[in-house]
Amino acid sequence: MDDEIGQDPRVTRTHSAVMAAAHELLAEEGLQAITHQAVAARAGVGRATIYRHWPERTQLLVAVFSSLALGSPGPSGQDPRARVRQRLEGLRGLLERDAAPAFIALAAQAEHTAALAELRRTVIGPAIDGLAADLAAAGDPRPARTAEALVGALIVRRFWLEVPTPDDVLGDLVDRWTGPPPRNAEGARRVDATQ
Repeated sequence: MDDEIGQDPRVTRTHSAVMAAAHELLAEEGLQAITHQAVAARAGVGRATIYRHWPERTQLLVAVFSSLALGSPGPSGQDPRARVRQRLEGLRGLLERDAAPAFIALAAQAEHTAALAELRRTVIGPAIDGLAADLAAAGDPRPARTAEALVGALIVRRFWLEVPTPDDVLGDLVDRWTGPPPRNAEGARRVDATQ
């Protein structure tokens, strides 16, 4: 269905209604609530519409999780540290939403279900890979491990410590793993545009 968005306003409206309904179901009832029938009923569209665009439940789940935006990067010309921070801000925003427990459920259920394991790789993998690529551009010698540590820190704060991650803590995480911001000609720390 994503290929059709922007071509027909009806398709765009339907897609928006389906994704909104799926996000609500995910937040209210969790991963198991995302079925063709439940999403169609909540969105006010026919089941055939859902099946036409997403024939398999896994395809529907991929669309739903992908639409939640796992830390999008900034412009390609942007400083790599700023891109890392922007990705982490996106992830932090996601973790603070009601649908965040669904990601934990996805991770847990993916251990036992091949289709959900593939979904986890399809949705979460590119976000981690993108963060690692930005870390590599920032000069990190082990970007994949650093990406895992940064994402892990946000998850621990949200789900185990049950505390938010304010901007200063996010900045400390970025500084810890990418080094302090560069200094200007006067020797003062330059502030990232995203701070």
